[in-house]
Amino acid sequence: MREVDKMIGWGVSLSATEKDEVVNYVSARFGAGDSSPAADTSASDASATLLPRCLTCHDMHLIEQQRLSAPGWKREIDKMVGWGASLTEGGEVERLSEYLARRFGPATR
Repeated sequence: MREVDKMIGWGVSLSATEKDEVVNYVSARFGAGDSSPAADTSASDASATLLPRCLTCHDMHLIEQQRLSAPGWKREIDKMVGWGASLTEGGEVERLSEYLARRFGPATR
C-alpha cells in the first residue's frame, strides 16, 4: 500500500477502488507462500517494490525468466541502481533480492 501511495504522489492517477485493486493484484500475484507475520510484511514490502521500481521499465516476463540466486539478484539490482533505479541500499535491496530469489530463483523451475 505504501508503494502505491508513492506512485500516486509521483502523479499516477488512481481512484480509491483502483488503488485497492492494484494492491490486491500485486499482493496476490507476487506475494510469498510463507504465512508468518514477519514474512508477510517482508514479502508484501518486496512485492510492492516491484511495481514502482522494477515494472516501470521491465516486463514481468523478463523478471520471471531470470531464475537467479539471492546473490545474483543482488548483483542485478545493484546494476539497476547504478543505472538510476530508485532503490535504497541495504534494507530495500536486500528484501527485494531475497524475495526475487524465493519467488523466481533457480529452485522454482
